[in-house]
Amino acid sequence: MMGSSTLLFITLFLLPTLAQCFNTRYKREHSEQDLEAGPPLVFVRSVRGECAGILITENIIITSARCAYNNNSSVVIITKQNIRQVTFDGYNRENELQLSHVITHPNYNETLGTHDIALLKLEKPIHVQNNVIPSCLWLEDETIPTKPMIAEWRNWNARKLTRKELTKIADSSNCIRYLQPMPLTYRKYDIADYHLCVLAKVNHLHPSALLGPLYTDVIYDGYIIPFVIGFNSVHLEGLYNLNIFVRVSKFVEWIKRTIHDLGEELPLFDPIACAKEYLDHHRRIKGSLPLEKNYSIKYMVQFQENPESGQICDCVGALIRKDMVITLGQCAANLIALYSRVVLSDSSKITIWSIFLHPDYTEGSLYNNIALVKLEKETLITPVTLAYDHEEDDVKLTLYGKQRTNNMGFEVSDGVPVRAQELSMLLNYQCNPTEEQAALLTKGLQLEHVCLQKDESLVPGSCVAEPGTPFVYTDNSQFSPGLYMLGRHCGFGQPAIAVIFLAHEIWINSILDSVFQKSDILMISDVSDSVYPEGTSCKCVAPTQCSNINERVKKKLPIFFCMDRSIVCCPLECIEDEFTFAINRS
Repeated sequence: MMGSSTLLFITLFLLPTLAQCFNTRYKREHSEQDLEAGPPLVFVRSVRGECAGILITENIIITSARCAYNNNSSVVIITKQNIRQVTFDGYNRENELQLSHVITHPNYNETLGTHDIALLKLEKPIHVQNNVIPSCLWLEDETIPTKPMIAEWRNWNARKLTRKELTKIADSSNCIRYLQPMPLTYRKYDIADYHLCVLAKVNHLHPSALLGPLYTDVIYDGYIIPFVIGFNSVHLEGLYNLNIFVRVSKFVEWIKRTIHDLGEELPLFDPIACAKEYLDHHRRIKGSLPLEKNYSIKYMVQFQENPESGQICDCVGALIRKDMVITLGQCAANLIALYSRVVLSDSSKITIWSIFLHPDYTEGSLYNNIALVKLEKETLITPVTLAYDHEEDDVKLTLYGKQRTNNMGFEVSDGVPVRAQELSMLLNYQCNPTEEQAALLTKGLQLEHVCLQKDESLVPGSCVAEPGTPFVYTDNSQFSPGLYMLGRHCGFGQPAIAVIFLAHEIWINSILDSVFQKSDILMISDVSDSVYPEGTSCKCVAPTQCSNINERVKKKLPIFFCMDRSIVCCPLECIEDEFTFAINRS
């Protein structure tokens, strides 16, 4: 039998170890890194309960209308200084922030849960610190970010803070499916387009925890910035346990009007401007950056459909010979031989001589969407090498794009050059296109298609790739496997659809290996009519009124120009008026 002295010795021996374990556990659950890893933890308390809030300026909070009862509601923000003291079963008054205004949405219906949003104004603005800064809002309605996150705050006993990546989240249309098996008492809750559903059990959300804002981590300029998607509205229990979230992006206009009526300065709704505002307060990325600025490639070219206007098309291509450009069929379809031009990386311009669309390409299609463009003369720029083999399964790729620098009137050609690095290439059967992309892929993804993708998300506007941009190997940018066609954010967060040269190698080489013989070009006097040697009557018109001129070039028939290259002698049966031309090319 163990004596009391022995027990005392064991107890004294174990005390430091137990205390150390307790402290280690506490620090792990309440570390500053955990607290600063997401948006501020803002909670609103009223007689109706507690709700999560979103701090969007230093004195404006968005929350559920359910908790916006009156000015007696109070707010607490979890900080490094108060994390040990805050509870919601009688927390210290010194942690409360008082409100001067409480404004619920005019269409809020407590029974149906519709328009469950309110705006609160603090009596005094908060003090900005690393874990308490106004949140940026995710305003992309078309997509749900790939890695949505949420913070759980359990304030009873241990006061545990955890952040979880959600694996199952549904938009409003898919959310309704989970409501169907529920009892009738729950079906009265109205699901609208501004709702998102999170399956609680699948995502292991604690039923008694207070849920912070729904957010996603995005990258900007070497920092990780949380962008808030929405806040928890109601929890429904039935066959499926659902947390219904309100999507803030759907209420931006109401938020703007309400803040304006309060006489307050509007928050930065522009994503890049918001990301820049408190950049130094966010977490910095360690190691190599997935997106780097001021990088471009010399063999990329842009197109000018109409040299007279000087306007650059939203399409690019790549030099594969000193006088040959490869691009997408959608980019080349509206170009006019002997009239349109390419603009090189050194700003020089060369007239387009011939245009070769893939014979199976149809306008508006993402299938066989490839073309070759021959230039009137050679350039001194070193072309890219087409890569027809993909031996490595884990090959990493780079896609070049532009970053928006201003808030309004963004033109891709005016942005800051950037390169998205370390992208994965997924074959057609490995790729999961978005609903928007799938709608354009009427036959699904084919062998000619690949997806470029990286799991991380970018601040919207950080990287915009133009159709026809070549993607290259990260470790050797002189080799390109294909061209970018469709996507957002250069493959970050959702796939970018591309076409690979390997699938069209035979057709590409058949064009490159053919002998190009220039058709005769003759200048005629300034007369309105003339006749080609084969007897075809022609009339002097602008090239934009003579789309058939490309066919004469391909057939190596002579071309007559009237005075200069801006006026061509067009066969009479091929002349289009400007209106018809615009309709045919729209």
